[in-house]
Amino acid sequence: MAPYVDTGENHRLLPGEEGQRERRYLTVRSFPSGVRNCYSLPTVAGAKYLVRVASYSTCTSGRPTGRDTVSNSSYWFREAMFVAWASWVPVCLVNTGRGTPFVSAVELRPLGGELYPALNAIQSQSMRLVQRTNMGPSKSRILRYPDDPYDRRWLRMQLDRTWKNLSTASTIKDTSLDYAVPLPVMQTAAEAVSNETSLAITGEYKAPMGQLEVFMHFADFQNSQIRQFSISFNKKASVQMRPSYLATDTLHSTYKATGGVCTMTLTSTSESTLRPMLNAFEVYSVIPRDNPMTFPRDCNNVVGEGLNWRTRVRVVVEAAQERVCDLFSRVKCRDWEPKYFYTGRLTESSDVYSFGVVLLEIAIGESPILPELSHIVHRVKNKIATGNISLVADTRLRGSYEVSSMWKVVDTALLCTTDIGTQRPTMAAVVALLKESLALEETRADSTFSGATGTASASTTSSMNFGPLARRS
Repeated sequence: MAPYVDTGENHRLLPGEEGQRERRYLTVRSFPSGVRNCYSLPTVAGAKYLVRVASYSTCTSGRPTGRDTVSNSSYWFREAMFVAWASWVPVCLVNTGRGTPFVSAVELRPLGGELYPALNAIQSQSMRLVQRTNMGPSKSRILRYPDDPYDRRWLRMQLDRTWKNLSTASTIKDTSLDYAVPLPVMQTAAEAVSNETSLAITGEYKAPMGQLEVFMHFADFQNSQIRQFSISFNKKASVQMRPSYLATDTLHSTYKATGGVCTMTLTSTSESTLRPMLNAFEVYSVIPRDNPMTFPRDCNNVVGEGLNWRTRVRVVVEAAQERVCDLFSRVKCRDWEPKYFYTGRLTESSDVYSFGVVLLEIAIGESPILPELSHIVHRVKNKIATGNISLVADTRLRGSYEVSSMWKVVDTALLCTTDIGTQRPTMAAVVALLKESLALEETRADSTFSGATGTASASTTSSMNFGPLARRS
């Protein structure tokens, strides 16, 4: 996990706690510093992914026990699905004040583009797993890869006294491929014990937006008798289901949870001679995000949490590429071109100016306007006159950046904020310059991680701090 995050501390489970666990779960990375610590995971824009954050460790008194080891291990995980909107995605651990965040593994799994079509219809194009359940009997408590090629975790449901188990050795056809439920999951099911008994499942779900996406998977194992039943959520919005014989049917419902409680009830209709059944189900809550394509309104979201330089440059490259800096409506007035306050008009050149201010915020880690100080553009111009980039760069980066990469971002920002609008670059030119900056920084970061720099890194310290003396003033 180290190549994808620069913060945190590594720990290892005590020898007695290791057991038969996979190698990836034998270490723990904790984050005692900062409110938010983020991993940067590589993605392809427009592709669907499953991301899972997991650990076998718990903490004592909010910190891992021992100097380099942790104990009291137990497994937990959080999982989400999303449509990637850029070439990387941040996955963040947030300190909520109830102990130090920690993690053993961050897993990213590509999903087929045809899977979960409902994900494309959600505004944020992301949803968090609440529950994924295999209703029938299974040899193991959790079914995942290789039975599920997408490595989803299907947890075995505890049998209720009003249910009984069903199973078949026959192949279940998956004709739509929209959900690709694993065959071992669809070959088992739970059935109500009698026609007078409903199959009811109640869960308490925390949904930030109150919206749940429910997927119920069915396949009947016989075709000699009628099996038909109604499905309701909290006794509302009833629909009828007649499962296909040896073929998967999926019912997708969007449900507004009331008080966080949702009861799914399956009840036989008068025409049915067999009892209701259910093979598996999934429940997700929609992850709220005002606009997944917008640049953060406040640059503190980017620089205030100590993110590394490579991550910062990636953010601004994506912002410029996607033109997500919809500055007419989203950037704070503190970033606007001074000319706007006289003319009242925002132009494309004004957009570029505002984006340049954002670049300076990310580079130096300061707000554009500070009490009793000049505007950020003037402050930076005064500092770079010495040719010492360390006087400009955010001190929280601790000198960990490629000097040419930093200079290129600062120079680009100053080009964007030049007083004469016609001399400012286009956004296409800005993208090209920022890509060059990112390439320089990624080369440095990758070589440092691989050990390619070796002992030479100590001799290049000074060159990482100073650029040419002749700079724009």
